[in-house]
Amino acid sequence: GAFSLVNVLAASLGPGTLGFNGEPHNFFIVSAIMTLCMILLNTAWGVIFFSSLDTGTYWQTAYVCLSHMLVSCLSLMNSSMSGSLYPASVVPSYLVLVISVVLAVRVAGGSAASIKEAVLCGANQNRNLEVNAEH
Repeated sequence: GAFSLVNVLAASLGPGTLGFNGEPHNFFIVSAIMTLCMILLNTAWGVIFFSSLDTGTYWQTAYVCLSHMLVSCLSLMNSSMSGSLYPASVVPSYLVLVISVVLAVRVAGGSAASIKEAVLCGANQNRNLEVNAEH
């Protein structure tokens, strides 16, 4: 995640830099949003990838490689000087993020009910943590 912002931070030197060298004023916020997306994607991809190698479900390995290539290629559109292509890279990247997180939860043993409970913060459930230990 830190490497994603090194060039952005290096270019932001100077007083009150909002849109430097003719770049749009929302360059920094889009860079931060994409960095967050990539950090979360790499976490989900790690769970999916190593689970797929462990269980032999190689379609998940292919999904990780192909979605990684897709999001990486989408991020190349952010180098445009106009800024008009920012939504065309951010929206599909976050769509891949949602799909990847749901798949990562599934391969880690979660279910749709557990995702819903986590999103709703377990509003109607007890607050005890239960861990099933495998022997």
